[in-house]
Amino acid sequence: MKKEKMKKNKNFKFFFSYSILGDFMFEIYKVKDNENLDIIADNYNTSPEYILKINGLDRNISSGENIIVPKVINYYTDYYSIKEGINLTEFAKENNIDDRLLSNLNGLNKEDYLYPNQTILIPKNNMNYYITTDTDTLNDISKIMNVNIIDLINQNNNIFLKKGQLIIYKEK
Repeated sequence: MKKEKMKKNKNFKFFFSYSILGDFMFEIYKVKDNENLDIIADNYNTSPEYILKINGLDRNISSGENIIVPKVINYYTDYYSIKEGINLTEFAKENNIDDRLLSNLNGLNKEDYLYPNQTILIPKNNMNYYITTDTDTLNDISKIMNVNIIDLINQNNNIFLKKGQLIIYKEK
């Protein structure tokens, strides 16, 4: 698979430092002919302003340009509407979900309160999830998840092995 080179961007290094350590997943997207920020933002369920912000841009984008976009994670998760108020840790325990995973998927803290009718992401049953630590190696993760390294790499576009990254593997 041919790797696309990123155009020089003064905020690129800062952005990746933040996104790796944050609770979000991103990917690199090559702008196609006749696409604009509105179209791309709509496809990634975000706003044109957010795309400009995460790319450190104050202008429109051009065809062929590589930009950073939020990764669509619906493939990995389901939506759940909270029925009655509860904190995230209690909800996780009641639903047999790791509270650290649930907080990372939703950008919340473990002690945050979940309000009635609030929609959150929950992990799908046929997926395995792992949140990296600062000492993990690919070999460690493949053993923990009981999967070979090549399959792990193929199912995760970018593995940086920085603390807090979400690694996903779909069972076959």
